[in-house]
Amino acid sequence: MAPLEFGHPEYWHTRFTKDPDVFDWLLPSNCLDKHISKAIEASTDPSPWIHHIGCGTSALSYHLRKLVKSPHQIHNTDFSVVAVDIGKRREGELFGEENASGQVHACRLEDSASATSPSSEHGTEDSNVAQGSRRSMRWSTINLLSLTDFTSLVSHDKPHPYTIIVDKSTSDSISCVDDVAIILPYPLQPVTTSTVKASRTTGTISQAKVKVKVHALHLLAVHLAYTTAPGGRWFAVSYSGSRFPFLPPYPTSSDEGLLSAELLENGFVHPGRLWRLESHERVEVPAVPAEEGRGKGGQGRGSAVVHRPQVMHNLYVLVRTDLGLEMV
Repeated sequence: MAPLEFGHPEYWHTRFTKDPDVFDWLLPSNCLDKHISKAIEASTDPSPWIHHIGCGTSALSYHLRKLVKSPHQIHNTDFSVVAVDIGKRREGELFGEENASGQVHACRLEDSASATSPSSEHGTEDSNVAQGSRRSMRWSTINLLSLTDFTSLVSHDKPHPYTIIVDKSTSDSISCVDDVAIILPYPLQPVTTSTVKASRTTGTISQAKVKVKVHALHLLAVHLAYTTAPGGRWFAVSYSGSRFPFLPPYPTSSDEGLLSAELLENGFVHPGRLWRLESHERVEVPAVPAEEGRGKGGQGRGSAVVHRPQVMHNLYVLVRTDLGLEMV
C-alpha cells in the first residue's frame, strides 16, 4: 500500500467498512491523559471543548469521556462518514445514552456551531440542543483541509470553540496528501487595525488573486488556529521526529514543506505565527505481553521474548498564540 493512500477518504471508507473494529495508531488510548488533564485544569473555560481530529475507530474517543465533566465537550471528527457512523453507533452501544427521541445523538456539522454553552438571551443552554444530547459526544464528518467545513464550526457566541486538539497520527496521514491548491490572498488573515482594513478596501494592499499550492500541514495548522482559543493546546502524536514544516528547523526545499516567499507575500499567514512549540518528547511504545498472542503483537501464548527493540514515537505540544484570525 502506498503511503499516499492515507490522504484519501476512499482508502479510509474501504478500510473502516472492511474492518470496523477498534484500532489505535502508534500509542494506547491513555497516552495523553496527563497532558489533557493538565490543559483542562489550566483552562479558564469551566467546560473546555476538545476537538479530536481524525478520530477513526480509535478507543481514544471513548476514553476521553473519562477526562471531562460532560461528553458533549468532546467533538470527534473524521472525513470518513463510515468512521463517524461507526463511532456514534459504538458510543450508544457502550454507554447506552440516548436523546429524547431514543436515538444516539449525532451532531451534524451545522449543529456544532449552534451547540454553544449559555444562551445570551436566557442565560441557559441553547434551546436548539436537546438536554439529552448533552450526555453524548458530538460527531461530524469534515474535511480538515476545507475552509468551508471549518467556518461551519464557528459561531458568533463561540468564535474559537476549542481549547484542546487531540491528534493521534492524523497529521501523519495528512502529510501524505499532495500540496493543496488555494487562492491567495487566503480568506483567513491576521486580525488587523481599522487603518489596515481601510487600506484593503481602497486598494493600497494588493488584492490580485494568485493560485498557488501549499503543503497540507500548513493549511491544517491555519484552519485549526482559526477554531482554537488563544493559549489552547494541540497535542499531536506522530511517528515523525520532524513532523511540522512550519516549526524550526525549517525544511530546505518547498518539496519538503518550506514556505515560499510567494505564499507569504501574497497573503498566506505563516503557521509559525499562530502556533509555538511548547515541548517535543519521545514516547516509548509499551510492550505487549507475550500471552496476549500473535494477533496483538505478542509471540504466542507462553512463549518468551528474547529481545524487543525499543520503539519510540513523538509527542508534540503546540500552543495557540494570541495572533487572531479573521475572515476577509
